[in-house]
Amino acid sequence: MPVDVVAAALLEAATSGEPILHIAAPRTVPWATLFAPIATRLTLPLVPWADWLARVERSAERAGAGEHDAAHSLLAFFRSERMGGASV
Repeated sequence: MPVDVVAAALLEAATSGEPILHIAAPRTVPWATLFAPIATRLTLPLVPWADWLARVERSAERAGAGEHDAAHSLLAFFRSERMGGASV
């Protein structure tokens, strides 16, 4: 992104008077574009969103009282339209 565009966005955010701002890229990027290089670097498989979510759900079902994964706490969010419930 050109520096003048970033500077204008920062200036607008700083002077908006809003306590919370959500900044989004003008062009969305597919998840696979972001995570494929990470998966390659970590030698991990890149799985479709639905498969990953199903694995987290199964993990949460199997987790005992003393076991907990941070992703388990976010299952409702992952299922929401903003994430997993939407076409990702």
